[in-house]
Amino acid sequence: MGLFDSQTTVSGSPDWATDYQKQNLNIAGQVAAQPYQQYGGDRVAQNPMLPGLLQWSQGMIGTAANTPGGYNTAAGVAGYRPETLAGKDLSAYMNPFTQNVVDASANEMRRQAAMTDQQIGGQAGQAGAYGGARHALLQAENTRNLNDQIGNMVAGLNLQNFSNAQNQAVGDISRGMQGQALNLQAAGQMDQSAAADQARLTSALGLSNQLGQQQQQYMQGLYDTNYQNWQDQQNYPLKQLQTRIGALNGNIPSQQTYFSNSAANAIGLGLGGAKLVSALGGIGGIKDGINSGIDAISGLLG
Repeated sequence: MGLFDSQTTVSGSPDWATDYQKQNLNIAGQVAAQPYQQYGGDRVAQNPMLPGLLQWSQGMIGTAANTPGGYNTAAGVAGYRPETLAGKDLSAYMNPFTQNVVDASANEMRRQAAMTDQQIGGQAGQAGAYGGARHALLQAENTRNLNDQIGNMVAGLNLQNFSNAQNQAVGDISRGMQGQALNLQAAGQMDQSAAADQARLTSALGLSNQLGQQQQQYMQGLYDTNYQNWQDQQNYPLKQLQTRIGALNGNIPSQQTYFSNSAANAIGLGLGGAKLVSALGGIGGIKDGINSGIDAISGLLG
């Protein structure tokens, strides 16, 4: 058999592998005995601007609902029917002091006519015709002139009063139509202003929401990182156990073969004995131990 004169094969795992597997079983038991630990951190980030955005949006909806805007104004203008002079009551526009002027002017005309009548009577008396037909004719002509003057004066003043009233009524009708046109123009401006305000508010809401989403994404990244770190800590013992198990990777031998050499064993025995004797008896003991080993080898080689 050459160097070795005997061979022994033993089935089963080697001692080092058995000890290693026992250690793995012990570690696995410790890992399995760990209680479930719930994660205590935040997992989902929220948009910090969302509560304010919801409240702001509800306020905008309420304001829009309570603001008539230009539509109602325009609808009122569309239903407007302008007044006409024919159906206009002009009594409110008539000058109430016109009658005072008429009365005063008529009285003055009557006074002047009375004075003229006295002159006619005096002239008739001087001519010896007082009370005659010519006297009566001159008095009648004076009375007719008086009535014509009073009639013309009254008609002129009433016409002037009516014309002024008519002009004032026409002016009010025109101003009413102009006012409705201005209302319609204002309605359009109100709608434009409301639309511009709505656009600005909507833009502000969008910007606030965008900023909130950016903050939400940033916080979500932190939450995810913290959660991943917590998972890594929780799985660290299991990963370590898997590393130990993977290190064997099925390479454990199922049997072991041992070789032996009697001469080598004798030398080892002799050297061991020499070491023991040396420890007990000094140099002489070493020599005896070596000789014993040599004798053993000689006997084997025989």
